[in-house]
This record gives sequence, structure tokens and C-alpha cells, in this order.
Amino acid sequence: MPIRQARWTDLEAINALCTESFWDEDVTGRIMHPQRHKYPGDVIRYWRKKNRQDYWDWAHCYVVATDDEGKIVGFADWSRERRIFRPLANLFTTISLFFFPNRAIDPPALHYYERALMLNQHLWAGRRANPWFLDLLAVAPSAQRRGYGRQLVQWGLHHARKEKAPASVVSSFGNDEFYLKAGFDRVVGNVSEGEGNPLSGCKGGSVLFMDAPESVEESV
Repeated sequence: MPIRQARWTDLEAINALCTESFWDEDVTGRIMHPQRHKYPGDVIRYWRKKNRQDYWDWAHCYVVATDDEGKIVGFADWSRERRIFRPLANLFTTISLFFFPNRAIDPPALHYYERALMLNQHLWAGRRANPWFLDLLAVAPSAQRRGYGRQLVQWGLHHARKEKAPASVVSSFGNDEFYLKAGFDRVVGNVSEGEGNPLSGCKGGSVLFMDAPESVEESV
């Protein structure tokens, strides 16, 4: 199960993988893309724009898992510095949507996730500031339960440990146990919490951490 950093030429396979994996995820699928069944092509265009933008961002590490034939069956986007505030990225996306409208998307919902993170930024403060952040994890349905997801998670956790840094992820619905078994230590909150949170009531959203080695004892 080779794990390697992604190449620019891998992006189309990554886009297809994200489209399939997050199709029915509560935030990216149901809330953000309510018209996805009517305009499926617009959903993959969303992933093309996002991944093209983030691939060239120095803070992101795109990593892929390949099967025995070299086919990409898993993908992780690890960010070295989680940017709660992304005004330039949001501006780029807004302008892009103006010229190339995404008919599958609910435009206000495009920024719900970032707003929810801002309401809960205290979870990433103090000893848990600037973690290695698992922004995306996707494994092809046909390749699940074969260890690809665990390896992609542990790639980032290994780098976090080397730097004596914390690591964090926002879990999608039903995946808390997977992340805990893969190496994260604890659930510290949920991004749907907080007054006026646009993601209130959504499924998933648990915030998990692997604390930095020197802070493990004091956080128990």
C-alpha cells in the first residue's frame, strides 16, 4: 500500500475520489450541495477548484494511497497550519462562482464550515494551536477496510510527532471511532456548537486531537 505525496497529474483522480466520497456527507453533500443530483457535473467542478487552489498552497500536503496496480484509491490533505480565517481563499471562490456558477450549491452554505470553525476556534488555542490538521480524507468505497485510510492518517500523525506538534481532525458522521483507533487521542468538542452556528444540528463534526508529546500528561 504505497503512500506518497501527490503530483499535479493526480488531481483529476483526487477530484473524482472526493466527489464520490463526500457525495452524501452531511456538510459537503446535503447542506452545501442540495442540488447535486440534478447537477452532478457542478459538484466535481467544485472539487477541481478547491483542490487546484489548495494543492499550490504551501500549507497543504496532498498525500495519496495507491493499490498494487498504481491506481489512486485514497487521498489525504494535511495542513501544517490550520487557517481558521481564509479571506483570500473565500474571495477567490466567490469570484469564481460569479463567473462560473455552481448550480448544485447553496451559495450561503459555501462558508458555513469556515464560520463554524471561527465560532469554535478556542478548540485550537493554547497547547493545541497550529496543529497538523487533516483537512480531507477520502478512500474509494471499493478499497475501504483495507488499511488505506489508517495509513493516510498515520502519515500525518508521524510528521506531527517528529515536530512534537499536535494533530487535529474534524470527523464526519460515524467516524470518531476510526480516528481514535488510527491514533488520535480524544474528542475535545464539536464544530456545530455555539450560538448562531450555521451547522447546528448537522451530523458529525467532532473535533479530535492527538496532543503534542510534552502536553499529553497535563491534558489528561
